[in-house]
Amino acid sequence: MSRQPRCGNSQASPLTDTPNSRIPCYGCGVHLGHRLSENNPEVLPEASSFELALRAGALQRNYEQRIEGTRTRGRDGISALHLKPEQLDRLVAIAESRILDGTYVFSPYKEVLRLKGAAKFPRVISIPTLRDRLILATLAEHLRESIPSIEFPRPQQLVSNIRGAVKSGLYRDFIRLDIMSFYPSISHQAISKALERYGISADVVQLTLDAAQTPTLPDGHVTAVPARPTKGVPAGTVIANVLGEIVLHSFDEAVSALPGIAYFRYVDDILILSPYGKRGSITELVHSELRMVGLKAHPKESKDKSSTGILRKQPFEYLGYTFERGKVTVHKSRHSRLINNLARPITMLRRAAQESRADIERIRIRAEWWLNFRITGCISEETRRGWLPYYSQIDNTSLLHHLDDVVAKLISRLPSETKINPKSFLTAYTFTRDPTRDRVQYIPNFDLITDPVDMKNLLEAASDYRSIPSDPAGIERLFRQFISFAIKELEMDVGGTS
Repeated sequence: MSRQPRCGNSQASPLTDTPNSRIPCYGCGVHLGHRLSENNPEVLPEASSFELALRAGALQRNYEQRIEGTRTRGRDGISALHLKPEQLDRLVAIAESRILDGTYVFSPYKEVLRLKGAAKFPRVISIPTLRDRLILATLAEHLRESIPSIEFPRPQQLVSNIRGAVKSGLYRDFIRLDIMSFYPSISHQAISKALERYGISADVVQLTLDAAQTPTLPDGHVTAVPARPTKGVPAGTVIANVLGEIVLHSFDEAVSALPGIAYFRYVDDILILSPYGKRGSITELVHSELRMVGLKAHPKESKDKSSTGILRKQPFEYLGYTFERGKVTVHKSRHSRLINNLARPITMLRRAAQESRADIERIRIRAEWWLNFRITGCISEETRRGWLPYYSQIDNTSLLHHLDDVVAKLISRLPSETKINPKSFLTAYTFTRDPTRDRVQYIPNFDLITDPVDMKNLLEAASDYRSIPSDPAGIERLFRQFISFAIKELEMDVGGTS
């Protein structure tokens, strides 16, 4: 990749080479490598691994695996839902060319505000344009593969390890800390130093910083020179989690090396189990190590964010679970949200019956599918999804009996002619913990649905699409879109985990 001089041109539209006057180029380093003079360009002597990945079709592959069929729209207003093959080819060609010659510019991210509750500031989510989503996905993949020591643990595995550590009897106290404004506070200097320490090429470091320094603006906001943030990474983008883990890796190594403790972290939630008499000194060291990477934790006065206590006397919450005297269950707020969502298909069916809808049988079938889908969760891309798979580490099965009773009461309100057959939380829990016993796909596995006929049958049963294509390619495309939508619905049941 060669370095190019500064540029004052307007940024091009994501699908064309034509400058788009609505999204100006702010010509202050956001272009890859625009910090070197035109008379002294730096040219790498050989292709970097990132260049080789691009030339091997990484953009096309990431589009097919991560983006195709999604509805997300950035400030460009373009989604991947109906992108034509020739448009994709054009998008990939332009993006690849500009990355390789050092002239790629990220568009300002679209600002989306997510409410966090009463008396709390909303969370700012950054939505990239379609082309930027593709570049960020490929860049994140490259960084993960280039730094194999960086781990991305699943919450369920962390909870299983915590439960084992608590029951071991080796620890008396717990320390729970939450990093303040984690993503908005990540230092760009810390990102640069960490990437350089792991041997990431200068051009990839600069591209990563460009992604972090691109502003997030409300949709429709126009400014000639958008202000570039001096710290923080764009929450909601695929690159944010990767950069957070990279920046905190040295912190993880320092804290986990302390003798006699058990250390766990998921994004910005830290949990430490310690022996008697060490709680204060460990807490001070954690605060000190966080300051080393430009971050700080909530003070102990923030009871919902930071807390300490004695394991056998006081419960603590972590990742939506509650740990109390060796038992592991689900925090009340997390199953209350699920119950509200379980009621949605039942309410839809009851209203349809009251209105004497002509298509009541179709609505009944759809309501039954969605209810059971929320109960069991599913398997997609070799990953278990949903509320029950997420909370599979509980050992309090009385909660599952309670949820089955809730479902039975909801169904009892339906007219007799619209009764549906619910699945069971308790049975699904058994199959989730021991998948070898699920010989009849009680928990649906979408990876095994490969026949267009089966795909069409599921769409007719579960979706509200009025028109389903007849050709196999069209059926498969619509099926993938629906599964992506359905999984996002399941994620609403789980809620935020940090």
